[in-house]
Amino acid sequence: MKKNLQKKFSACLPVGMAFIITAIMFSASANAQIVYTDVVPDSQIDSTNIIYHLDLNTDGITDYNITYTTLTQTITCGGTYLRTSYIIEVAPLDSNEVGRDVSGGNGFPTALLLNSTIDGTSFTWLNGGSRGLAMLGWTCGGPTLMQVHSYLACNFLNASSKYLALRLHVASQVYYGWVRLSVASGVINATIFDYAYNSSPGQPILAGETTATGIIENSFAASINLFPNPATNHLTIALGSNDKKVQVTIADLTGKVISIAIGTTIATDPDSPDSYRDQEQKVEVDTKDFAEGIYVAQIQTGEFIETKIFIIKK
Repeated sequence: MKKNLQKKFSACLPVGMAFIITAIMFSASANAQIVYTDVVPDSQIDSTNIIYHLDLNTDGITDYNITYTTLTQTITCGGTYLRTSYIIEVAPLDSNEVGRDVSGGNGFPTALLLNSTIDGTSFTWLNGGSRGLAMLGWTCGGPTLMQVHSYLACNFLNASSKYLALRLHVASQVYYGWVRLSVASGVINATIFDYAYNSSPGQPILAGETTATGIIENSFAASINLFPNPATNHLTIALGSNDKKVQVTIADLTGKVISIAIGTTIATDPDSPDSYRDQEQKVEVDTKDFAEGIYVAQIQTGEFIETKIFIIKK
């Protein structure tokens, strides 16, 4: 089961301080319910690239493995035949789950259409082991059961942009999400396009939904870097290549605002003829007068707000 970063951090603080951190983190995500990740470029799994590690909530921990397996075996049907099966499966890790329609179907995870509702009541939630998405196998068949015939199974056969329902467990909370994928004819490969989840615990999401009251821009969030951390006399907040106006507000654990700054755009290579393209934003913070302790940096651009924690140590 994934550990909740907010809870781990709060557990190390006095009760009052933990409350402040919780309140700040809550406000940072209140306007952005759907966390959407576009897989760029699209990721294909096949007999060469056999696994895709899906980190649904982008915390650096794999939640699901989508795998491509080939199985060559000898089949005896009045003769001996060597045949290869092709299997695409999803394995929920830890306590995470995938959804099968409550109507039962064939027992495999359901291939959903765009805008299908994903919640706690629409699915039987499956956990443990690998769950088949698509399979091309072989069996004995024919009028005399003396011939080898191929057979197809699972719900993502020849699927074109279908959605798999996901339920993520983080500490005591559950989050609903989806991943979109296609399976080529003959189960020769599968392509993963994108995925998303509702960051409000227990709240439903529609298959293919990417926005609610806002959207967390994962590429920007991933580009934010604070260093050194712990800091002594100086802190740099690198904001990546974001071209929008960015405001950084720094507060202590009492909620007192210590500093407000606007990101400064600089060329990563000033001597390059394309320096106007190769730009990034930074905020340089003079921390020599900061007392030792824990601080919160709130980074805001447009409707998106990200919260980062850093430490001052003298």
